[in-house]
Amino acid sequence: MLKRAGLAFVGLVVACAALEVGARLGGPAVRSLFGEPTGFLSDVTTGPALAQASLVLLVFVIVAFVSLGALLSRHSRRLTRSDAWWVANPLSMFTAFFVHFILGNQVDWWVQLPYEYVSTVAWTLHTFVGPPVYVLLLLIGASGREWLSNRRLRDAAQQ
Repeated sequence: MLKRAGLAFVGLVVACAALEVGARLGGPAVRSLFGEPTGFLSDVTTGPALAQASLVLLVFVIVAFVSLGALLSRHSRRLTRSDAWWVANPLSMFTAFFVHFILGNQVDWWVQLPYEYVSTVAWTLHTFVGPPVYVLLLLIGASGREWLSNRRLRDAAQQ
C-alpha cells in the first residue's frame, strides 16, 4: 500500500509541476512566438485563448508523463498498467490541478495566472479525461525505455 501511495504522490507532484511550468514558462513562450490569441485576458474567455492555453498545458503534461514512464520503468522491473493507474489516478490529478489553481491565484505571493490556464475547461480535461490518456503516456514512456535498452543490448552483442 505504501508503494501505491508513493506512486500517487509522484503523479501528483509531476502533474502539478508540469501544469505550473507549462502555465508560467510555456504560456508566455508560446504567446511571444505566435502572438496573443483573440480575447486573451479579456473579461469573457474566448475559444482561441482557451485552446492555446489548453494545448500549452497538454504539451507539458505529455512530456512530463512520457518522461516519468521512462523513469519509472527499470530494466529489472517494468511499469505495469496498475502502477500507471496509481500514478495517474483521478484524485491525484484533481489535487494537482487544485494546487495549480491555488498557486495561480496567489496575487500577493506570485504573479497571478491568466484565467485560461486555471479554467474549468482545463480542470475538467485534466481531471476526468486526462487519467486514461496519462496512463497510455506512462506506458509509452516505459515501452520506449525498454526498446532503447534492448536496442543497446543488441548493438553491444553484435560488436
